[in-house]
Amino acid sequence: MNTTSTGPNPTPVRKLAVVALGSLGNLCGTAFLYSVGIFMGPLKADLGWSSTEISVNLTIIGVIAFFTSPFAGLLVDRLGPRLIGLVGIAGYFCAFFGLSFAGRSIWTWWLAAVPLGFAAVLVKPTTWAAGVAGLFTKRRGMALGVVIAGASLGSAVWPVIANRLIESLGWRGAYQTLAVTASLIMLPLLFFFYRPSPASERSHQKGWMSAEARKTLRTGRFVRMLSAGFIVTACATACVVHLVPILVSHGVTRDEAAQFAALIGIASLVSRLATGPLLDYIHGGRLGLVTFTLPVVACLSLVWAADLGTQAAAISALCIGACIGAEVDIIVYLALRYFGQRDFGFLFGTIAGTMILGTGTGPLLLSVVHDITGGYTLGLLALVPLFLVAGALIASLGPYPDLEP
Repeated sequence: MNTTSTGPNPTPVRKLAVVALGSLGNLCGTAFLYSVGIFMGPLKADLGWSSTEISVNLTIIGVIAFFTSPFAGLLVDRLGPRLIGLVGIAGYFCAFFGLSFAGRSIWTWWLAAVPLGFAAVLVKPTTWAAGVAGLFTKRRGMALGVVIAGASLGSAVWPVIANRLIESLGWRGAYQTLAVTASLIMLPLLFFFYRPSPASERSHQKGWMSAEARKTLRTGRFVRMLSAGFIVTACATACVVHLVPILVSHGVTRDEAAQFAALIGIASLVSRLATGPLLDYIHGGRLGLVTFTLPVVACLSLVWAADLGTQAAAISALCIGACIGAEVDIIVYLALRYFGQRDFGFLFGTIAGTMILGTGTGPLLLSVVHDITGGYTLGLLALVPLFLVAGALIASLGPYPDLEP
């Protein structure tokens, strides 16, 4: 399923530039997600909206991403990650700038999310991973890990930047300044230095989708990978979103619970950076079996610890974070190893869209169970077999096929 590069071997500097800029591209793609919480206070104070109304934009973006991710992947396959990355960054920050024009009607805020959602799918990991895939045959896992770690770095960078800009310029000025500054930095860097290999720049397949890609969609291996990605993302995101209220229900103060929740971000970043190199030496299915089932420890600890101690709370947060950090890296790597580069954008884009759907489904379902039962016990116990199923599915993919690098 691969095309091979016909160009000269890339230099180490070129490889480093593609990895570094891919990581920055992933970081840029999280700007809205990780800054919207900082903007909520000023938006509520200025326009009188509720937190729920403001958060609807995340749902709008998620729904758009679910339906458009496969098509964005097709564009990456046919037009190349460099062009899609340039268009995506330009479109994303233009739409980001547009958020500053929201008026008092909440509909203006929701409508502003539509172009942001369409642009966001062009700056997701599908684009940047495709750029790396064509340059690396050795240490590909490490390169992918660094690229995808940019998203975790965004969780630390964007809240700080957004808060300082809001304090100095107000929320409208903050959106405008952040969008313009990020564009002026990223677009020249991508234009001059982001040079993926010809193998990942353009497929030689005529038409938009190859017959082999259509056949792959119907294979048991693809369905198992897609199912594992959806289940683990839905369940792990549910744990992340509800960890603080779960800890508070055990008698932990909200400030202490927030500190434990911060451990998820730290564990996620460490896990992302560690998973990539490990994938170069350990089969991705085996590594997925371990990381996808780690949150079982967290769920059982949160259920059985009536008076949740510091160690149990910390272990729970670390297990959840380790899973969150590894899941995308493993799915990206396995998609490349099993299905090759030629239709990677479309195939992984399809999986990624399903995983994005999981981020909205899991927390919602756990909330429903909580509201019906009056607690989290039943919901957490239900997550245990689901995590085990996800681990079993990813471990069942079998040996890697002998594809061209």
